[in-house]
Amino acid sequence: MVTKKVETLILIEQMGSVERLKRIETGLFIYVVLFLRCLFRWRVKGVITIAETKNEEEAEEEEEEEEEEEEEEEKDRFSSHRWFKR
Repeated sequence: MVTKKVETLILIEQMGSVERLKRIETGLFIYVVLFLRCLFRWRVKGVITIAETKNEEEAEEEEEEEEEEEEEEEKDRFSSHRWFKR
């Protein structure tokens, strides 16, 4: 009889500790999510800069190629205009 009461008290204590652990886990999860949101916002705002995977030279070459393509498109557009055909 006494052992049953002791066992039930132990089970009640364990259940309480499990509930506390669940609350702690939930709280930690919320803090982690909030921290990650802040990191993402800072990255978007430019506070944190993450190194790009491409080399700077490759990025510059790509920019130059894009500029050349834009210039060619402008030339084609102007050359096809009726004032320039005369």
